[in-house]
Amino acid sequence: MLASASDGRTVCLWDPTIDICIATLEGHSRTVYEVVFFADSKVLALASADKIIQLWDLTTGICIATLEGHSNWVRVVVFSPDSKVLASASTGKTICLWDTTTGICSATLKGHSDYVQEVAFSSDSKVPALLSDDGTIHVWDLTTDICIATLESHSSLVQVVAFSADGKVLASESDDRNVHLWNPTTGICTATLKHHSDYIQVVAFSPDGKVLVSASNDKTIYLWDPTIGIRTATLENHSDCV
Repeated sequence: MLASASDGRTVCLWDPTIDICIATLEGHSRTVYEVVFFADSKVLALASADKIIQLWDLTTGICIATLEGHSNWVRVVVFSPDSKVLASASTGKTICLWDTTTGICSATLKGHSDYVQEVAFSSDSKVPALLSDDGTIHVWDLTTDICIATLESHSSLVQVVAFSADGKVLASESDDRNVHLWNPTTGICTATLKHHSDYIQVVAFSPDGKVLVSASNDKTIYLWDPTIGIRTATLENHSDCV
């Protein structure tokens, strides 16, 4: 199943094997910014400019919960790997953590001076990293709801963060065209990966954590060994931004 959201306030569910829209979810009063599947693919979370999050049961096509707590547009929703927590970020500079079994907001994380644009969880679901337009990354311990590290090293806006499979390395990229590798518990930058000649759009770890990939506007994809910070391959075949 593929879910797509639009400014039309609706979400379409598609069967990509036959290119047919099998259902349309309606209920939000303003733009739906993001949709994300629960781990078992039976529940879909919708984030909207109407300040609320809706959870839909995809087996019945019914909205089973409406999560209210944000005072501004909700731009980001992310399930933790164990699916016990749903993190939501709004233009109000806060993150709400929701218990997916009760629909109750269990914690509100504050500290950024600008919008939070991305949330990434460690594989054990205990540590989320929050990326903000204020140029910083905050790393939190969910067992204590304490910010354990603030990562500041990039010289321009940070765009993407990603955890390695074991949660011991956090990768971030920014408009400075560099990728930084961090120890998320100490907040120390362990390596800076340089070589791209234009903005980097994406960084991601392989499932086993042994390879880091970066994709750039310079039309290339780089493969890195994150343990030693060395580029191992350059993939070139695209004719435009990757």
